[in-house]
Amino acid sequence: MSNLNQSPHDFEHHDHAGGAVITADTASAQDLGTLLLNSTGEGISGTGMDGNCTLANPSCLKLLGFESDADVLGKHMHDMVHHTRPNGDPYPVQECRIYQAFQEGEGTHVTDKIMFYADGTNFPAKYWSYPVDHDGEMVGCVVTFVDITERLKQDEELRLTDKMAALGELPAGLAHELNNPAAAASRASSQLLESLGDLQSTTIELTRVGIDHQLWGSLVEWDRILQNRSSEATNFTTLELSNHEGELLDWLDDHGVEDGWDFSGTQAAAGIQPDDLEKIAATVPKDTLGDAIRWLTKSFTAQDLAGAIVLSASSISKLVNAAKSFSFKDRDAGQNVDVHQGIEDTITILGNRLKQGIEVVRVFDQELPRIMAPGSELNQVWMNLLDNSIDALGNKGTIIISTRQEDGNIVVEIPDNGSGIPQEIQRHIFDPFFTTKDVGEGTGLGLDVVRRIITVRCQGEVGFESDTAGTAF
Repeated sequence: MSNLNQSPHDFEHHDHAGGAVITADTASAQDLGTLLLNSTGEGISGTGMDGNCTLANPSCLKLLGFESDADVLGKHMHDMVHHTRPNGDPYPVQECRIYQAFQEGEGTHVTDKIMFYADGTNFPAKYWSYPVDHDGEMVGCVVTFVDITERLKQDEELRLTDKMAALGELPAGLAHELNNPAAAASRASSQLLESLGDLQSTTIELTRVGIDHQLWGSLVEWDRILQNRSSEATNFTTLELSNHEGELLDWLDDHGVEDGWDFSGTQAAAGIQPDDLEKIAATVPKDTLGDAIRWLTKSFTAQDLAGAIVLSASSISKLVNAAKSFSFKDRDAGQNVDVHQGIEDTITILGNRLKQGIEVVRVFDQELPRIMAPGSELNQVWMNLLDNSIDALGNKGTIIISTRQEDGNIVVEIPDNGSGIPQEIQRHIFDPFFTTKDVGEGTGLGLDVVRRIITVRCQGEVGFESDTAGTAF
């Protein structure tokens, strides 16, 4: 409990393609299978029971650095691309997880292996291996793999961000929080440029076929309707969204719209219904229906991406303002401090840690007056107390922050429902350099700093209560 003397002033989708290999004997099925194999960005290879390659899609050849399927078909895949472990030791085929798929009849997913390019160099990969059963007889396996070099680079960047924690909670937390909206804005900007290019080319095509002003007006009106529909779209479950996307794709296919798969996902997420498409089709000439739907979809996508950029920019602005408010310009003189704002700024800066499973409940006295106090130091109090509560909860639980006025003072209480502080060490928790954390995880100065700021700088009092049900400062 902090008692302050009062002065009356004021956050890889990846569908593995293990089932994408179609081995039906009909010409149409074979054509479809070829189309699917040639269209996916993941490498896909088939292996017979003898370990020799039976198929390789273009992405497989490209990722591995082979010029044609003649370089791999009929050759032992393990010996060519999977023969060595990441530590340099030989990788016996009998121990290979890929081959265990058809040896044991179960699929497998591996994320920590390497594969070899045609030139003998290697790259980190993750892969899925699934057995292929034909009329009850195991005939081999199909392998889907991706190069995870870029993902590992991102993981390394995250590890560097974590190292920043040793330099201070504020810069590390703020950097992490800023990175998310900044990365989202960057990604959305790149996608927006691509989407605007598609929108421009589709507009040119509609103009080329002689679309009149009346039809343009109809499309613009439908664009407005669908944008509003998107803002009111129901949150679908994954299964519901998949079923809805399938319905839209069926409609697009039935009406001869090419590349319907490129539109259906966006339309489903936006809450567009087949009835909407029927109404659009009724106002658009049949020979321009595909371009019209493409234009509407690309327009929606562009506006959606623009909205994402605005939202990310707003999040960044909020974080920057919180940091500015948190730090205060004048650290020496007292400021006219809004206690609630300081607490909210601290919660914003700690947002990344709080998002992991901790609920923060605010019970604020809305009539709480502002006080004269060293603002940055007072925010340091909230930072240290909340940081301790988060550690005590182990990223799961509840923190209650309450404020009230009592006998001319402002009282702030911060209880949590963690495991509590053991009785035998309670008398030491305000001692400088006392810590129960592992070496390198804490200095033991946090609560000593809290005590000094509250008692010396704010002429207040600080104390705590703790048992097995939690701790309250």
